[in-house]
Amino acid sequence: MFNTISTGRAIAELRKQKNMTQMELADRMGVSYQAVSNWERGNSMPDISKLEDLSRALDVTIDQLLGNEAPIRLAKHFISGDEKEYIREEKVGLEDLEEIAPLLKPDQMGSAFEAFVGRPDKPVTLSGLAGLAPFLGKEYLDRFIQDIEVGSIRELAGIAPFLSRESISTLAGRAIEAADLDALGSIAPFVSKSVLDDLVSRSPDMKVNLAALARLAPFLSKETLGDLALQAVESGSAREIGHLAPFLPKHVLHQLADRILKEDGVSGLRKIGPFL
Repeated sequence: MFNTISTGRAIAELRKQKNMTQMELADRMGVSYQAVSNWERGNSMPDISKLEDLSRALDVTIDQLLGNEAPIRLAKHFISGDEKEYIREEKVGLEDLEEIAPLLKPDQMGSAFEAFVGRPDKPVTLSGLAGLAPFLGKEYLDRFIQDIEVGSIRELAGIAPFLSRESISTLAGRAIEAADLDALGSIAPFVSKSVLDDLVSRSPDMKVNLAALARLAPFLSKETLGDLALQAVESGSAREIGHLAPFLPKHVLHQLADRILKEDGVSGLRKIGPFL
């Protein structure tokens, strides 16, 4: 990621060398002086469309302003409008696009990412996509992820908040490795109950991690949660399941109540009593 602090200091120093106020630079750039102030404080970066105007106003090259590393060279091609050709022909990586992502508009990001997707030498992976997801619109992500291989559920956690429910459910269903309950908790809020139920049924973690089950409880169907709760009771104490009571079906609660009465007597029913 750009070092906004050092870039801001460079802008401030170059402006002072030109004996300009922030307001004068802002007028030349067609932005507010607050924008210039934020650049110089390192709070934000100029939009990529403003970099050429900024370098001209300060009488320096973009290289002098930002450096000449691979991400900056890519940024300059966005300015000249030939970024897609540059991406296809040069050895730039997704990490370079991620570096300049805060400077790009969503449609610029989408266009550039399309060029990366078309490169056979560097196939796009979920881990490579995670850093770009916040800068790509859902429509781009939903389209691009259709052919991506999914190794494990944990790989999905980083991009789940940025995908549609339908897309994340599709990807989760294609996961090669079965996921434990703890891993499923990372994507539970983003998939449908039916998909989550199916993933749980494929989980090798059937001895039931109660802490993980508690995190999944609001997102599972009552039937699946009830089955898991009863499995947990078989290998442990019924009283440990009490905190799941608000999410359990009545017939499971009644079975738990019978077990708790045998283990602890009437006093043990306090946790599940209101839900019976």
